[in-house]
Amino acid sequence: MLLGALLVTKDWVYWKTMLVLLGKLTRALEFRRVLFCVLNEVWKFADGNHSGWVNSEMTEEILSGIGLCPMAFTDLRADVDARVTCSDASEDGGGACTSLRLSSEALSRLAAAGAPSQQGRQHMMAGRLLLGEASLWRAWESRNPRLPQTPTDKVPAVLVIGLFDGIGGMIVALSRLNTKIIGYVSSEIDPSARRVVRKRWPGLIDWGNIRDVGTEQVDKRVQLYGSVVDVVYCGAGSPCQDLSRLMFGRRGLEGKKSALFQEIPRVLLLLNEAFPGKVRSLVENVASMPLKDIQHISEELQVTPYRLCSSCLVPNRRPRLYWLSWRLLPCEGYCYQDKGHFIDVTADGAKRVELPWVKAGWIWNGGASPVPTLVCARPFALQPTRPAGIARASPEAKAR
Repeated sequence: MLLGALLVTKDWVYWKTMLVLLGKLTRALEFRRVLFCVLNEVWKFADGNHSGWVNSEMTEEILSGIGLCPMAFTDLRADVDARVTCSDASEDGGGACTSLRLSSEALSRLAAAGAPSQQGRQHMMAGRLLLGEASLWRAWESRNPRLPQTPTDKVPAVLVIGLFDGIGGMIVALSRLNTKIIGYVSSEIDPSARRVVRKRWPGLIDWGNIRDVGTEQVDKRVQLYGSVVDVVYCGAGSPCQDLSRLMFGRRGLEGKKSALFQEIPRVLLLLNEAFPGKVRSLVENVASMPLKDIQHISEELQVTPYRLCSSCLVPNRRPRLYWLSWRLLPCEGYCYQDKGHFIDVTADGAKRVELPWVKAGWIWNGGASPVPTLVCARPFALQPTRPAGIARASPEAKAR
């Protein structure tokens, strides 16, 4: 589109340049072949293998082709969506929102009207033209039952902030709860993880490296959400490589990667000062860390962690520690036991585990025991001093 806009401003165009433009337009319009009807004279120009002047007819065709490009990605047979959306393109704090349902005032007006007005019937006729026998009125009625029915004033407005956010597992979980997420901030440095999160949540605010997060970034969030947010939910899972039992000679929180934990209390302090009384935090890390590091993190956060293994829910063993700024309420099917430095959470009795991720025709051979924690496999030039799991490995694995 930009190339076409450029060519119509030129007095003299090289024929190969015109051929490039036509090739790109052909690619864009190939699934809506009827749109090709606007391109006629320009083919004569490109077919002649010569440069020349672009006349007014060619200019009109190029501009028409540019203008029709959005039609190449539009399904004209799609239903009319009953939701109303609005967005802005601010470079400092752009956003988008969508309606949930008709307002109480609109519902009362419809009830008072009893039947569609003359204007409403005209809209219904327009709807029949667009949708065949279905009207806009029917389109609204068919879609509205699927929308949330909980009054919006009963649902907490949540600002989600993910530190060491990875691929955004925290907001995936929160989006399934009865909350109204009004903003999402992600702090992550891994390029692949950031690409995944930006594609899935295109409206996020990307803080990048946590070391670069300061008062300026937090103040901007206050300006945007301070008057409307009910809860600021901050989750953080700093690197565990120097804390894990898998790392021989681990240096704990003094290690280069795991030392980044110290950024979490700093950012939490900024958030609590900016959103007094509204911040809830969840800090997570590996359960096999040394006791002195558990104590250090607990002192920094002023809370006792919960120890929970994923095997309570899925057939995979992944014990982790969770430092929550709130206390867990008693939950049926789970036992809480105070171990001094952490509270151990275990499933009460055998839990039936659903396996929706096992494809049809496949067989789960894991049995009743959970599979070990999956970790990244990295080759070593020499055998490690104390390779984790070597005692449990089969002779074939050891030989390999």
